[in-house]
Amino acid sequence: MVVAAPERVSVPLDRIEPNPFQPRTTENPRLAAAPFYLHNRQECMATCTWGAQLGQEEQGHAVELFCTNKKCFEGKVQQGADAFKAEQDKRLEAEALVDQSVVDALTDRLHDWAAPLVASAFLVASGDFEAISPFTAKQFQGLEYEDRKRFSYQPSTLVRVRDLLGLKQGKEKVDTWRESTVFFSRREALGKLEHLDAGEAAQVAANLVVYALRHRADNGIAFAQELLGLAKEGPHAK
Repeated sequence: MVVAAPERVSVPLDRIEPNPFQPRTTENPRLAAAPFYLHNRQECMATCTWGAQLGQEEQGHAVELFCTNKKCFEGKVQQGADAFKAEQDKRLEAEALVDQSVVDALTDRLHDWAAPLVASAFLVASGDFEAISPFTAKQFQGLEYEDRKRFSYQPSTLVRVRDLLGLKQGKEKVDTWRESTVFFSRREALGKLEHLDAGEAAQVAANLVVYALRHRADNGIAFAQELLGLAKEGPHAK
């Protein structure tokens, strides 16, 4: 049977007899498959009285909760996405301030023109420079492609490198079978390095090093801060 909303107030969801067939459509998404950032997920799963409905994706499949209130569901998805994005923006702003302090300290120490060029060439050649995903492995599971793309971001260090080299975002083959959007082409970047003056070479190298420490090494930024005699936490950093 289908339990109407007024009855559900006093009936635990796990004791409701499910609708024997509840087809999966865009109108009735599976709550278990909702994005991890869904606002107030507990309400949907335990106390909802205006949309949650037990049912089966197909006959013979496990009984699950579906949402039959599309407007409410989409609103909670958007609210959760906005909250996640706001928190991400705050974190990225703090990270950018910390990264810039390390970049500045490194730039001051890179006086030999050849050294930063060699470091830059190595880091450019060994990277793919795709957009950064903010998700943990657990969060990443089950996310739609648009979600993954929506929250990916460009590190401030790579934006500065791209500007210093006068490059643009483009497509590049990042492995034997896949082409992807990258911040800049490795081939084009390598061609630009030799034309930098000493100051520009130092800035490019410092930004690439900090990018690698932030996104390719565990606790890399903390190590650099300690090595350079910087405070462990930058302005506004948590």
